[in-house]
Amino acid sequence: MFVRFDDATFEEAIWSMDLTGGDRHEITTAGNVGPQVSPDGRKLSFVRDTDAGKSLWTANVDGSGLLQLMPPAFDTATKQDWAPDGTRIVFSDNANKLDQPANIATIRPDGTGLRYLTDFRSADLRAYAGGYSPDGNWIVFRLEDHGSFGLYRIRPDGGAIHPILRLSSFKPRFIDWGPRPTP
Repeated sequence: MFVRFDDATFEEAIWSMDLTGGDRHEITTAGNVGPQVSPDGRKLSFVRDTDAGKSLWTANVDGSGLLQLMPPAFDTATKQDWAPDGTRIVFSDNANKLDQPANIATIRPDGTGLRYLTDFRSADLRAYAGGYSPDGNWIVFRLEDHGSFGLYRIRPDGGAIHPILRLSSFKPRFIDWGPRPTP
């Protein structure tokens, strides 16, 4: 899965191709970004970017079975990730609403069970989800605090926030974990 930008129309859409570069075809229509394939390879999550805001969606990997999980009003950040067991998707809200805080939440792939992991109430505090650890025990995220940036981890239930990189001018983006270490 990848996002293809069309220079002629200035639109982005999610595409697929095989490992030889062949069998290229559009999976979703224009305005869809940030594809993440589910751990079992059968579904994908992505963000649909419209004038009304950014919404979170899932679909089968062939583009069928579209399901909106979060409406445009939530202004979902582009980076989201599947739990290793495929039961939840982590994302952030208020991506571009700079007068509101951004918080991290998870939701089931069927659109039920919305659960916030952070509860920042100041627009100066913004948490942007990165991804789940390979064992599913942590979620890495960027914390923005009054113009400083830090890299943190949090448990999937919202507990035990720990700094990885304390607040500074260093601004990590599109954060993800590496592969599970091999014994």
